[in-house]
Amino acid sequence: MGRNPNIMIVDEDEFFLKRLGAAVGGGDRFVCNVKAFSDKKMALKALRGDPPDGLIISEECYDDEVRSIYHGRVSVLGESSSSSTVSRYSGVSVILETLGDVGSLAMRTPGRERGKVSCIFSFCETALRTSYALTKAQAFGREGKVLYIGLDEFPSFTGEDAVSFSDVMYEFRKDMTFKNFSLSERTGKGAGFEYLAPAACMEDLCRRTPEEMERFSEALINECGYSRVIYDMGRIMTRDWNMHLYCDEAEAVCRPTVERQMNALENHLWNAGRTELIERLKKINIPDDLEGYTGELEWEMGSVKWMNWIS
Repeated sequence: MGRNPNIMIVDEDEFFLKRLGAAVGGGDRFVCNVKAFSDKKMALKALRGDPPDGLIISEECYDDEVRSIYHGRVSVLGESSSSSTVSRYSGVSVILETLGDVGSLAMRTPGRERGKVSCIFSFCETALRTSYALTKAQAFGREGKVLYIGLDEFPSFTGEDAVSFSDVMYEFRKDMTFKNFSLSERTGKGAGFEYLAPAACMEDLCRRTPEEMERFSEALINECGYSRVIYDMGRIMTRDWNMHLYCDEAEAVCRPTVERQMNALENHLWNAGRTELIERLKKINIPDDLEGYTGELEWEMGSVKWMNWIS
């Protein structure tokens, strides 16, 4: 296939359709041509006249009539993942992967590797999780432009000299873009990475939706040029499991003291049918000799032990 693949998206939920269509076809993260339909009749007409290379369609719309017309690669979106569907709350790359070779072509970005989103949480003390997240930001900062964002109600790292997550989210919600907002000029500067100050208001954490955070992450990568966005999830994680579905990496900072909680979490996810999250979640075992974040930005700058270990 010596061209960008054509992807058709069919879903009766117009808000979801616009969001997914923009994420698949917008920016420079994915290379494909997108046609999106909320009207089933118009979608059928397009399928007959100009069949796409890949079809992303809701479970409700994927009936016998569609099956009789289209015989290419299909990704069927359901409320949860199963043997025949992929969760509609999955990240774009996860959805595209179900299209096989067509999805692989769509995920090729000319000129540079696409940015990635890391999500970190822990049952350990907040300071230990923050230590790992900041050290990882410093390590990745050697290779590209990195943004650290703390999403904890009671953060260890305050970053008071930077624009807050609340202010940045407010600017983004105006028109769902950063094109008119010079973010890098207002972020804090760490040891090779940038960071946002914590949310100024609890409601800014509680009101955010997984769909909004996916678009937020995409804009940070595509419009602001970050090669890595690191979310320090904290306790908020327990109210937002779907956030992990939009991250390229999902990591749990662990020590032997939280083994019971981690086992309980895996059992809970298994019983809830969230096997895709179990497969994605990676345990990071922290040695006992590494200490938690002290509250000073200079800490991670001189933390040779942490940097040597993470390398």
